[in-house]
Amino acid sequence: MDCLTGLGDPGDLLADVQDGSSEECEAVLIDIAGLIWLNSEFGHAEGDAAIRLVGSLIESKACRAGGTTFRIAGEEFLVLLPRLSHTETLMLASEIVAGCTALRIRYRCPDEQREYLAVNAVLMRLTLIEICDIQILRECLAQRIYDASLSQGRRFGLVIDSPEAV
Repeated sequence: MDCLTGLGDPGDLLADVQDGSSEECEAVLIDIAGLIWLNSEFGHAEGDAAIRLVGSLIESKACRAGGTTFRIAGEEFLVLLPRLSHTETLMLASEIVAGCTALRIRYRCPDEQREYLAVNAVLMRLTLIEICDIQILRECLAQRIYDASLSQGRRFGLVIDSPEAV
């Protein structure tokens, strides 16, 4: 269990999928956009508070949808949603992105035109075996966000539907 958020951690995730099943499920990878700036501007206590708030919001929305939430790295989360369709997962990801903005966690980076912390969400359909490679998931998350930010002209508040495999 992650000691900061109380969510599952990578060890919990791996334990959940150790059976080697090839069953697929909908997943949402979530990244807090700009947490590094928040930490350097307001301190790590403020950054930790933001991680806890965002993690709690993600867990609340995922739990209602029958999902399981894991904090897989500093500002990165994974939600597994085995019972949701792709359309329902897309709606949930949009709710998470909007909900995090509604938390109104202050964020006033001079290089960006936003007042509040935001998250990006990447939707994927993953096999349970793919889920076990957390480093690949994290690299995939970063690449999908980077690609989308180039095409959409912004770096935050993105909901990225990524049907291709990891």
